[in-house]
Amino acid sequence: MRFIDIKVLIWKDIQREFRSFHQLGAVIAFLSGTSYLVYFFSGKETFEEWNLLFWIVYLFVSFFTGYRVFEEELVKYRVLTYQLYHPNVIYLARNIYLFLLLVLLGILLFLIFNLLMPISVGYLFDWFLLLITFNIGNSIILSFNSFLSSQSVNQTLMFSVLVLPLTFPLFGAGFLTSLLLLQGGHILDSGSQLKIMVGINLFSIALVSILLPYIWKN
Repeated sequence: MRFIDIKVLIWKDIQREFRSFHQLGAVIAFLSGTSYLVYFFSGKETFEEWNLLFWIVYLFVSFFTGYRVFEEELVKYRVLTYQLYHPNVIYLARNIYLFLLLVLLGILLFLIFNLLMPISVGYLFDWFLLLITFNIGNSIILSFNSFLSSQSVNQTLMFSVLVLPLTFPLFGAGFLTSLLLLQGGHILDSGSQLKIMVGINLFSIALVSILLPYIWKN
C-alpha cells in the first residue's frame, strides 16, 4: 500500500467534489438552513437543548454525506479505478476523504450554531479532539455502508444490522462528551464515553478489515 496512491485518490475525490459542487453545496445549504430554523424556532437555549440540536443536525448531515462516497462515481470510471489501484487503497482513500469532510462539516456546524445561538463552549481544542475521535468510527461505518450499497448489497438490511447499532451508541457517546465540554469540563474527564467511542472505532476497523476482502472477491 503506497502513500502516494492514497494521496492521488484523495485529491481525485476533492477535485470531483468541487467539479460537481452542487452536491457539497446542497449539504452546506441544508446545514445552514437547518441551523437557522433551529435558531428561529428555538426558545432560550440551555446546554442540553443546544447540544441535542447540534447532534441531531449533525446526524442527518453525516448520513447524507457518507451515503454518497461510493455512489456518485460513474461505473466506467469506477472500473478503471479498480484496475489501477488495490481495493484496500481505494477504500482507505475514500474513508480518509470522508473523515476530513465530516470533521470540516462538524466545525462549520459548530461555528454556525455558535454564531446564531452564542453559548459558552469551554475548551475549543477539546471540542476539536472530540470531532476527530468521533469521526474516526463515523467515517468508517458510513463509508463501508456506502461501499456495500454501491456493490448492490441489500442496503436496508445492512443499514439496520451495521449502521444503526454502531452509529447510535457513537452519537450518544459524542453527545454526552460534548455536553460535558459545554459545562466547562475537559474531554479526558469523560472517560467512560471516550472508551465507548474508541471501542466502536476499533471494532469498526476490525469489522471492515475482515469483511472488505471477501466482498471485493465476490
